[in-house]
Amino acid sequence: MKILSTFCILSILFFSACEDPDPVFPEEIVLACQEDVDEIAPLLLQGVFDQLDPGAAFRGSLRIESGSCGSPITDLSFFSEYRFWLGTLVISSDDITNLDFLSTIEQFRNGFSIVNCSNLTSISLPACAEIEGFFDVINNPVLTEIQIGQNHDEEIYEEIDIDSMSMLSNPTLTAWRPGLTRVNFGRAALLKENPLLTDLTALSDLSLPSNVLDFDLYGVTVNESGENPAMDSINMPFNTFIEAMRPNNDYTWLSMAKITPRFNDDGVDVGRIENFRISGEVTVPELCPIASVADTLSLSIVSTAYAGMMEITTERLEDECPE
Repeated sequence: MKILSTFCILSILFFSACEDPDPVFPEEIVLACQEDVDEIAPLLLQGVFDQLDPGAAFRGSLRIESGSCGSPITDLSFFSEYRFWLGTLVISSDDITNLDFLSTIEQFRNGFSIVNCSNLTSISLPACAEIEGFFDVINNPVLTEIQIGQNHDEEIYEEIDIDSMSMLSNPTLTAWRPGLTRVNFGRAALLKENPLLTDLTALSDLSLPSNVLDFDLYGVTVNESGENPAMDSINMPFNTFIEAMRPNNDYTWLSMAKITPRFNDDGVDVGRIENFRISGEVTVPELCPIASVADTLSLSIVSTAYAGMMEITTERLEDECPE
């Protein structure tokens, strides 16, 4: 037994010495030129998540930025080996015209930001079904279209989960097109200062965030049928602010809204809505799809579509909207 024990110990030491150590990654990587990509790609290819060795995955921050080195970024093919991006990804580069290099990624686990990309014309993330942390799409001057999860694995993902979204100041953005399943917002959703965004059909059967929803509407279509396709009621955030920047908006997506039940330690439902306000270019006929829920949700409506500024009461909605 003594000889066997010694043999076992020597064997363990031998095989341990032969194993490759886990790669060591910097906490932040900045890619500004193609030579930066070529230098770091072999290391990042060692950071692909593997269930057999999860500790070896890359979890740091990767930034893709504009550089002045004379070699624009043209090849980001190392991303094609990734299904799960565990770190933070920030793209802010004049070299990026589309996001085809991210077509295999199903999950962004720690935040994804697309900001100040002067030549980015479209965002297509066909396999994506989960964006945790933050999802920022901000100030992309020629961006026209967004589509997420149009080809994700429905056997694994029942919906497209976005934890906290800020889609702001994209002056040529016209459409957020549907994926295979509904969008489920987690904590917050801000959709503001996108003056050409009229196609929001991606949100036709959305799940509202828990904390805040803040939308500017510019004559949007959400449900082309004029009816909310949701199978059940929709829980409202604590705070909802909708500014109708232009008239003729679709509000059917709120027609099944209700106060989110929240139970205290005694089992008492303490669910509440702190603010639910619609203001701007809004008329009574536009709001008829939500007339039946307006009173229970304490909806406040201030319209500038009539002469001057006028409050539209829930009683007026009930009187003037057909049952």
